[in-house]
Amino acid sequence: MSKFIQVRLIMEEASLLLDKGGFYYPHQFDFRFRIYPKPALLSPQSADYSRALLRFKFGKRMGNDDSYSVFAIAGANLYGEVDKEELPIRRQWVLDNTDKIIASANNPLEETWWASADKPYCFLAWAIEFRDFAKSDYSPDFITTLPIQADCSNSGLQHYSAMMRDPIGGKATNLVPSNKPSDVYNLVAQKLIMKLRDMKDEPLAQKWIQYGIDRKLCKKPVMCLPYSLTKFSCRKYIEDHMKKQLNEKGVSIEIFRISEREDGIFQATNWLTPILWESINEIIVGAKEIETVITHSLTTNIHLLMVSFYQPTGSRKKIICEKKAFPSDQYALQSQLKFHGCSREDLIEVGPREGEHTIRHEDIIATIEKYNDEIALVFIGGVNYYTGQFFKLKEITEAGHKVGARVGFDLAHAAGNVNLKLHDWGVDFAMWCSYKYLNSSPGGVSGLFVHERHAEDTSLPRFAGWWGHDKEQRFLMEDEFYPIKGAEGWQLSNAPVLGMAAHLASLKIFQEAGMDRIGEKRDLITAYLEFLLQDLNVKKGEVLEVITPKNPKERGSQLSILFKKDGKQMFDRLTKAGVIADWREPNVIRVAPAPLYVSYEDCWHFVEIINEFGHF
Repeated sequence: MSKFIQVRLIMEEASLLLDKGGFYYPHQFDFRFRIYPKPALLSPQSADYSRALLRFKFGKRMGNDDSYSVFAIAGANLYGEVDKEELPIRRQWVLDNTDKIIASANNPLEETWWASADKPYCFLAWAIEFRDFAKSDYSPDFITTLPIQADCSNSGLQHYSAMMRDPIGGKATNLVPSNKPSDVYNLVAQKLIMKLRDMKDEPLAQKWIQYGIDRKLCKKPVMCLPYSLTKFSCRKYIEDHMKKQLNEKGVSIEIFRISEREDGIFQATNWLTPILWESINEIIVGAKEIETVITHSLTTNIHLLMVSFYQPTGSRKKIICEKKAFPSDQYALQSQLKFHGCSREDLIEVGPREGEHTIRHEDIIATIEKYNDEIALVFIGGVNYYTGQFFKLKEITEAGHKVGARVGFDLAHAAGNVNLKLHDWGVDFAMWCSYKYLNSSPGGVSGLFVHERHAEDTSLPRFAGWWGHDKEQRFLMEDEFYPIKGAEGWQLSNAPVLGMAAHLASLKIFQEAGMDRIGEKRDLITAYLEFLLQDLNVKKGEVLEVITPKNPKERGSQLSILFKKDGKQMFDRLTKAGVIADWREPNVIRVAPAPLYVSYEDCWHFVEIINEFGHF
């Protein structure tokens, strides 16, 4: 349809509706549950000249100075000259251009300054409303019917940032409050340019810089990330952009050819794709693919990583951990001390104070500061298996690094349960199992994390295996070991296929559900179960105590219930009733209201079973 015909149809539709006194817009959902108005032409999501015709039937009183600011900023955004600047600058722009705005509103056919706007017709509509507002002497009683339009960031990327509590991605997608809006596509482009500039010896890096990296090249790969973007589709988007741009410039694709054996465009796009992919990760999720791998089992990974990160020298040989860490952690730490010729006294445990169940954060920090340059390693369970306490990993990492120690975490009860930002926190290494909150079957494969700064550190000692050998050289079957850069270099042998298949199936469920929704239900359902237990406790006369922290930021989907008497009998009764809980000596029942599959009704039935126990 030509623009002329489209405009004519819109005007005809508008004329028909003009005298109707108001109408409703029916909306529909697409397959991704995005909402769209059904009318195709005269629509709030149509062309500029269509949206400019729309008004709300019922107006809104301006009210106060904040309303003026919102109104003014909306106009500045529509014009486009300062729409990426800080909010006060955009408001000032309106004040500076008030005369032009009013002149355009009074005589738009002769005073055509408005036509230079990014959205000229919507801007003109705003200018007319602004003129009338000015005529009222900017009265707080002025009634506006003009729709305020906002250009939002990609919602899928915002969900990524929200579910991971990612401050980097949150800032990039305007979730974090700021006077100046962020342009995620431009941020990725800038990150990519910086990486290319650092690759001074790479011929293709220089060719890409000459070509010109901009937000348009990065926009589609970034935008499509939440919709199952792969490296293959990322490469295809880059290729499409190149062909279009080079065509428009009349430049041959051959400028990228550096080898007679390969097609120039394939070579160029194939080379750039992983660099762009990594740039997206750094801006959006604050984590890097190079830092993680799924392999081996949990305790195996503890030992493999301690080979690299526990290197006692002289007086610096102590390890700090939490008291009542999981036994496997204790065994691993003690055996590592023994292997290095250290004593049991070199394992410093931080425990709860007398009469308390959980460990105070300040006591962990104080212990680190006390032993200072005697500490070689700080190693703590991210979420304590017994109490369910979620430790402040960022602050612990900072304290450990301040005294020159390496810092690692066992995330067995944290992965899939609480939000983690290992890269941003600067954690040296971590590991986790997949058969708890990640639902990947008993004995499921483990994951490990090694911070990017250690990725190419060949001085780190490690136990080597064929599967951790450089992929390009692996099948040459050479004698000397060349580790893969990053976490993959700590692999020994290939991961079990069936275990990996189960893990993949689980991760797909997590992806479909979305960690933002999982986290929301986690906090709500855990709080609901706690409420039911406390209510029962009051009625029964203090028969139990929840020893897990009450603050949602200090726990995940776990409540550890300390029974004052008959705890084991209660556990047996729960088991007989079909409740899958966990008994931990001496007298604690652990329950996990896992948000993916536990309902609020399940929590109610659980407490009812306790309530009906005859010994109370």
